[in-house]
Amino acid sequence: MLTIFGSINVDQVIRVPSIPQPGETVVGERVMDAHGGKGANQAVAAARASGGTVPVKMIGALGDDAYGQSAAQNFALNGVIAECAILPDCATGTAFITLSSDGENAITVVPGANNLLDGTHASPETLQNTSVLLCQGEVRLAETGRVISAYRDARSGGLTILNLAPVPQDGDVNLLGQILMACDILIVNEREADAVLKRLTPVGRANLSTLAAEFDCHIIITRGPDGAELIAPAGATVHAPSPNIDPVDTTGAGDTCCGVFAALLAEGWEMEPALTKACEAAAKACGAVGAQTGMPLRNDLLKELDLA
Repeated sequence: MLTIFGSINVDQVIRVPSIPQPGETVVGERVMDAHGGKGANQAVAAARASGGTVPVKMIGALGDDAYGQSAAQNFALNGVIAECAILPDCATGTAFITLSSDGENAITVVPGANNLLDGTHASPETLQNTSVLLCQGEVRLAETGRVISAYRDARSGGLTILNLAPVPQDGDVNLLGQILMACDILIVNEREADAVLKRLTPVGRANLSTLAAEFDCHIIITRGPDGAELIAPAGATVHAPSPNIDPVDTTGAGDTCCGVFAALLAEGWEMEPALTKACEAAAKACGAVGAQTGMPLRNDLLKELDLA
């Protein structure tokens, strides 16, 4: 089973001709609600890619409100097993996404219930049955560390993936190091990679290859239209290409990559082909407005390999 521990949001997407600069006002074309949150996005991407071959479970927190009910229904429709805490007197997380005509975006997140997600919300039974655990940086780092530690105690040989998005800008650097030490794979984009190095540079990590060796983990750097790179602890680097596309909306592309990659690993794929397929899925996800709208189904994703 693949288990995702992380954030759940409802997105309010505003279409604009261009992303406003500081102090600038632009006129939006329309507003639409869509399901999002990095954890939820990755869970939906994984469930669609797996097509039921691997159970996908979402551990998160929702408010006791209409958005929370809608998010729970969305998981059910996409084949995600939801193990979510429903928190009274708390709003479901919300993201405000400004989307430009060329597909770029700017995002402001109001965490709501996500800020109250606790590592203990993942039951011992769930962790024992999890072959791959996928976490992100959009919930409290200490709780991510707690669930990873509990997973390590509950199951030997399981695989832990951390998509450090966003990278925490404050807090205990030692805690961040401890979490990385417990991870098998770290996934970051180029900006996040720089942020990780900046956080850890005072204690001597000069580059990502050094980081991979010191923490004995694989590091994946996603590069948008340029695909992704996989850095092994021993220093070897492999490039996974991305198809050329004309993006409609890049929101959720990185989450699609993470979710599909994790699902394929849970299915038994090796890292390199799984990453290549995940980059293809991320490109496909850019073909529709909304973080989850364009995420591909298994038949679309694997048909050329005759594995659907």
